[in-house]
Amino acid sequence: MSVRTIVIAAALLAASAAAAQEAPAPMADPKAPVPPELMEALVPAGPPEAVSVGPITRGARLVVMPVRHGITGVLKEDAVSLRRFSEPKILPAGSKMFGVPMSGGYGAPAQVLWCAPERAVNRKGEPHWTGVCIWGSVWIETWASLFVTYIAFDQHAPGVQKRPQIDRQPVDFGAPMDLVFTFTEWDKTDADVFVSVQFEGGSASLGNHSVKREADGTAHLKLFGGELLLKPGSDRRHAVVEVIKPMSQPAVVEF
Repeated sequence: MSVRTIVIAAALLAASAAAAQEAPAPMADPKAPVPPELMEALVPAGPPEAVSVGPITRGARLVVMPVRHGITGVLKEDAVSLRRFSEPKILPAGSKMFGVPMSGGYGAPAQVLWCAPERAVNRKGEPHWTGVCIWGSVWIETWASLFVTYIAFDQHAPGVQKRPQIDRQPVDFGAPMDLVFTFTEWDKTDADVFVSVQFEGGSASLGNHSVKREADGTAHLKLFGGELLLKPGSDRRHAVVEVIKPMSQPAVVEF
């Protein structure tokens, strides 16, 4: 079985379009299985900024906005893994947690994935993140990071003795995060923009956003009440960026 996010990328793009029209960002469908109050997995931590103007190439950051976790808390009591052939592992009470609403395959109901990230250093001395995530009654270690948009596990994944009890409160993981829109390339009908959450030692993908090309070949990227004009460059991996309208200061976005 695998599980994936159901709200972040889709709500992000809907919010961007709404902001460009100077209208409130829409909440998710009230009939959706995840309550709206659980959908704020990311919230703005500062104003958005257009960081690339003029000639750019593939991989250039177009827009960057500081963000923070919107669903956080502290584990009320120890979470204990259930393992068939090894000693159980313990996530101690007091562990800092963040949550991301996710849905599962095969008709599994949507629920919040809770993660307790930890800083680590690999053999090359490079920073990265490790830790534990718990989805319902499943204990997951291989996908833990400072922010998570996708996890996968099978029937052999260990369980937990009981679902974690979280005391919802603000927590600080000591590492800033940015929501980043990156230029990828042109195709015949669109300009492709990659959206991700980036932080020291890792990143989390929110997917690709296609910006429709106009008759003259340009594309208008509308985000957070602002607008960028993308003009074709020398080839599909190059473009020229012009700010048509500055973005809102600060941005008000619902994820």
